[in-house]
Amino acid sequence: IRTLAAVHEVPATSVPGCLERPGAGTALDRHIRWMEDWHRWAARDRDLELLDLSLDALLGQRPDSDESVLVWNDARPGNMIFGPDLGVSAIVDFEAAGLGPREIDLGWWLMFEQFLTTAQGVPPLAGLPDRAETISLYESASGHQAHDLGWYELLATHAFALIMLRFADREIDAGRLAPDSTMGTNNPVAQMLAVRLGRPVPDLAPEFGAVAGRSTTVEQ
Repeated sequence: IRTLAAVHEVPATSVPGCLERPGAGTALDRHIRWMEDWHRWAARDRDLELLDLSLDALLGQRPDSDESVLVWNDARPGNMIFGPDLGVSAIVDFEAAGLGPREIDLGWWLMFEQFLTTAQGVPPLAGLPDRAETISLYESASGHQAHDLGWYELLATHAFALIMLRFADREIDAGRLAPDSTMGTNNPVAQMLAVRLGRPVPDLAPEFGAVAGRSTTVEQ
């Protein structure tokens, strides 16, 4: 968490211009337009129902923020390399990095922790900080009070749902999944999205359920 806070201390003026999303407005405005473009491209003119509702909710409830810091855009322990002392020696996977409010990264971190645990019927390991403790640790390390985290967690879940959709489409295009597979829209991330939106939770696609062999119950 301290390392994540340190990422956000990198001066925006030292961030390469190629990482800045194009267009006018605040860094968050540009990030949202980038998300909209990605959503429409991934949709392939399909009615995505849950994802479409999620995008509408994000656009209709966006927070008012003009903060612009270096945003990692894949902030999670899986992208950290730990040394012999168990400290963080390096952080990797910056191909989606950009500028924006720091809550983009904190929301992704919180969403991913849920995805790896309760969203898949797995209790968190003893000793790991829960959501409230993680937020408190980040605020203490950064000296910044986190705002609108529910919205940023929805943003993160929406982005991950698009990744799952694209993964399934690529598998179908490559012939590794049947053309009628619902894996792109019926997966644990889509279930998380449904819970956040208060919508019926979709069943897992048969292919995913067969591989996962676990509960389909998603906790809030």
